[in-house]
Amino acid sequence: MVERRRNRTAVVMGMTVIAAAATAGLSGCSSDEGAHDRAQLSSVEAKAATAQANEKAAADFVRGDQHLNNVQGPARMAEFDALTARTCPGSAANKRLAKVKADGKVDRFGYLPNKQTEIVGASTEADPNNVLVVVRYHDPSVAQQQKPQAFALRVAVGTIGGAACINDVTRV
Repeated sequence: MVERRRNRTAVVMGMTVIAAAATAGLSGCSSDEGAHDRAQLSSVEAKAATAQANEKAAADFVRGDQHLNNVQGPARMAEFDALTARTCPGSAANKRLAKVKADGKVDRFGYLPNKQTEIVGASTEADPNNVLVVVRYHDPSVAQQQKPQAFALRVAVGTIGGAACINDVTRV
C-alpha cells in the first residue's frame, strides 16, 4: 500500500514538472533570459581565461626562480633581472628581489648545474589571483638527495597594463 502511494506520488510529481516545463515553453520565455544566460556564460569564460593566464604566469615565475640555481655569473644576473621584471612594481615580491640584489646575494645562491626541476601543477584557489604551484626537484649529484623533493608555493598574481605580474610568493 505504501509502495503504491509512493509510485502514485512520483507519477504526479513527474507530470507536474512536465506541465510546468510545457507552460514555460508555451508562454514564451523572453529572449532577454537568453541574453542573460549568454552574459553569464561570457563572464564564466572570462574568469576561466583569467585563471588559466594566472596559473601560467605563476608557473613560469616559479620555473624561472628555480632555474637560477642552474646558471652562474652574468647569465644568472640576467635571469634574475628578467625574473624581477615579472613582478608588479612596488609589490612585496619586487621589494624582496630588489633587496636581494642590493645586498649582493644573487651570486651567493647555490650553483647546482644538475638540479632538475619540474612544475607538477598550478591550480587557482578560491581567489583567482592566488595560485598554488607544486614543484618537484632532484639533484642526482647531491648524495643526501636520493629521492625527488617537493614543495608548494602560493603565488599572488596581479595585473599591470593588462598583463599578469607577480605580487608575492610564499611557501605553503
